[in-house]
Amino acid sequence: MSFIHSNLSGTSPSPDFVLAVTQKSINASLKHRLYRSSKDQELIWFGYGDNGQPKEYDFLTMRFRAGNTNFFDIPEGARVKENKVLENYQKAGFIQLIRLKPGIPRVKNLAMLPPVIKFGTDSEILYTLLFEEFTVITLRGEGPSAQLEYSRQPLTGIYQVKVKAGLKFINIDADPATNKNNSSFSLNGQGQNRYILRQLVADSSKAQIISLPGIDAIGAGSVQEKRLQTLYINLMQKNMIVLGTVALEQDPPPTIVNIGTTRYTVPTPRTSTNLPLKDVTFFINHFKGDKPLPQPADDSRSGFSSLNFACSVGSGAAVRPASLSWDWIEPKVGKIQADGVLAIRKDAFLNWLSDLVAPFFRRICLQPSCTVESGWSMTYDLKFAEAGDSQQFKIIPKRTYPDGFNCVMALAYQGESSDSCFQVYSWGNLECRYSVASEIYIKDNKIKFYTNVNVWLHINFDSGVTEGNFAKYVIEQVFDLHVNAYGKIQLQRQPTIISDKSETYDVSFWTKLISFGRFDDLLDLQKKFKAGYYDSLINNLDGIEKGLNGAAAMIFPGGNSFVFKDVQFSEGLDLVAHIVHADPDNNTNAN
Repeated sequence: MSFIHSNLSGTSPSPDFVLAVTQKSINASLKHRLYRSSKDQELIWFGYGDNGQPKEYDFLTMRFRAGNTNFFDIPEGARVKENKVLENYQKAGFIQLIRLKPGIPRVKNLAMLPPVIKFGTDSEILYTLLFEEFTVITLRGEGPSAQLEYSRQPLTGIYQVKVKAGLKFINIDADPATNKNNSSFSLNGQGQNRYILRQLVADSSKAQIISLPGIDAIGAGSVQEKRLQTLYINLMQKNMIVLGTVALEQDPPPTIVNIGTTRYTVPTPRTSTNLPLKDVTFFINHFKGDKPLPQPADDSRSGFSSLNFACSVGSGAAVRPASLSWDWIEPKVGKIQADGVLAIRKDAFLNWLSDLVAPFFRRICLQPSCTVESGWSMTYDLKFAEAGDSQQFKIIPKRTYPDGFNCVMALAYQGESSDSCFQVYSWGNLECRYSVASEIYIKDNKIKFYTNVNVWLHINFDSGVTEGNFAKYVIEQVFDLHVNAYGKIQLQRQPTIISDKSETYDVSFWTKLISFGRFDDLLDLQKKFKAGYYDSLINNLDGIEKGLNGAAAMIFPGGNSFVFKDVQFSEGLDLVAHIVHADPDNNTNAN
């Protein structure tokens, strides 16, 4: 799979999130699961009815008619004249027993088998029903010379039943004991966050058999063949092919607030910090290179088809199938043979990132408060407090720089304060402008925060003026993005680069003299503030790192079904990861 050209923002409509897996990888996973799973054996008994025509019997009736003797005690190839039990079944009218077990034939190389599913146009698939065992046991001949013959599925030319079916989503119950069709449940201990579990399955209700295997022991158009056709559809329903499961988050139930005698209903805030999936649809994409394949004509091309799950996040807006103009497929990614990709649209990821880091940046967005008072002497005071919750990164049009980084988000803040005072023999004023300008850059597997923080002071005492950027820092912090096997985004912090560009101040002799040293006291106070502020900036970066890697870290959906290999930004700046199907025999639960 290739994500270099992934640009979900450029599609119409624009899904927030897409999981795409190749037809080839789906079939490899299905074959592996079917090979390891055990299906129930099906036994279909046929005997002569009262009208002398073949008729289906259940096992107990056939056994009763045969004197309650055990059919399976009869050896293969036995003749009636040599076996009393077989004689009993001949008298009971036994004709044939069809014994089959759906699954994967015991072949040496699973790759030699035909695909279990093949994607057609829109929501149509061609499903191939395979059998671990398919044996027809027939009583041939008449009278004492009649013989029990076995006809088995050959090792080459295995039996295949091809069924055309649609795909559809169904809601399933997380707790089978409640026996509900449409359920909501708690996930990962989030009490008020309710989820609906939705599965994409083959729609057997409108299934149509396209081709049947030629079995010599079963005549074309016979009662046995017609019965098998019904059984094949039933087996498809019983052993339903599940192509994907998605947990959709519902809005938490509203909170009732009593104010006086009035009751108000208010939205309940979410407790999750991740990207909640709100709606899902699917579409089939047929591509090879840059050439669309509207309908794969043969098996050599159908392997390039992909199944795409498109989701909306957060807003709850309905999502529709998208039309992609790029190819997910590539032969190999370095040493990774990927089965699919997981892509998050640029804006969806950046909005999540903004919400997560905003509290840390609000801590350095401060509102100054200047005070100048007179008494026996002129008193200057400067304090800072957090400016509030309005500061937020905003998505901006992309700007690309020579180093390859793309500026995608920006935050700008400025707080101002001033005060002045006049007394008989002196006059003074104090003015402060505090500003923060921060930008977020992304490229490859890196996120960079580039932040300018500046404290400008103007101090005047009887026309003795000192002003300048007494605290000015430029902070550059780069994080490397990684993903663990279970889909959790992890950030590795590179060394922080902090440039101190603060200006030095030079107080004149006259100012020192007429202020009786109070000017020096104020500037000493700013030195202490500057030193403490430097420490707070470092602590803020520590907080961002812990926040991004802690409980609020982003976790890609699908950690139980896929193993995640790598993560990076595409040319369209979607966040995309390569995935491979998880080993179904590995019971490690990622979430």
